[in-house]
Amino acid sequence: MIFTCICGAKHNVEHTLAGCDIKIDTVELPKDFDDIQILRKLLWLKHGCSSAFLYGDDGEMQCSRCVIDFKRDSISSIEDKFNHIALRGIAK
Repeated sequence: MIFTCICGAKHNVEHTLAGCDIKIDTVELPKDFDDIQILRKLLWLKHGCSSAFLYGDDGEMQCSRCVIDFKRDSISSIEDKFNHIALRGIAK
């Protein structure tokens, strides 16, 4: 894995960072993060596709039929995909 250091140089993870002043930014999660994760999991489990299409190893939440990643896709992306699926169903 390569990353750009604050010094401007690109370093490999194994690189010794002697002489570099590394700054690590912390990411603050929204207060409702846990609730959102619970809702994503419920939506993944109950969205209507058979469990044969659901992949959940190692914390993943994907549906191969809908091609939705309930863990990583944004909420608006999930909504767009559901709308697209609904329109395809109406067109049939």
